[in-house]
Amino acid sequence: MRVYHAKPKGLMTDIFEFWSRIERGAHVHPADVKTFERMDAERHGFQLECLPGCFAGRLKTAPIVLLYLSQGFSDSDIADAASKEGQSASRKRRAA
Repeated sequence: MRVYHAKPKGLMTDIFEFWSRIERGAHVHPADVKTFERMDAERHGFQLECLPGCFAGRLKTAPIVLLYLSQGFSDSDIADAASKEGQSASRKRRAA
């Protein structure tokens, strides 16, 4: 299964390759850093103290994929982002 992420001018990149570019423990994908630098942190509504939730589960082998606008937010997301175990689990989900 190949899942693509849209890029400017109609170009596409593999979503797994795209998300593999984020460093362990990073709170913003490198492709989004400049955008967040331009935005007012008090108004954009993103929880940047959390790890990005790009997808969950075994997307490569799933017989069906459900896409949601937002996966939600809880205090445990902040705790996961601050811990080595949470960062490792997030990285493992992206590689699944």
